[in-house]
Amino acid sequence: MRRLVLIPLLLAGCPDVETLDCTSMGCVDGLEVFFQRDDYPPGVYTVELDLHGELIHCQATIPLDSDASDGCSDGRVSLFLSGSMLEVSEQSIDGFYLDSVDPSALAVTVSLDGAQIGYAAFEPGYQTLQPNGPECEPTCSYASRDLQLD
Repeated sequence: MRRLVLIPLLLAGCPDVETLDCTSMGCVDGLEVFFQRDDYPPGVYTVELDLHGELIHCQATIPLDSDASDGCSDGRVSLFLSGSMLEVSEQSIDGFYLDSVDPSALAVTVSLDGAQIGYAAFEPGYQTLQPNGPECEPTCSYASRDLQLD
């Protein structure tokens, strides 16, 4: 019986042990570029990324097919295609995601039917994200930028 009485007394003398409650929010490394444009007329849109001489090409056509794919030459890049089931006037190519933090600088060229409608050369400026708190995983590097299209 004394053992049962001593255990609570011993525990009462211990400092509080902090438990770390982490949420399970996720994040991903990479770069998002969001295109800014009022409308997307029908045509062939080409997005070219120049990562220090490494060229990546993506192509999409509006009107979008119901199973529209981004047609990128590299699996690290995905176009944001929107509205494939909507009227053509409501369809858009809203930007792209690059699943990489390797490029310290890149150039992006956007064309419609071969005519350039947007260009930007920049350094992404990645930020460290810890969505679950500073002592919780995951830790990701992320950057985003807007690109105005003509």
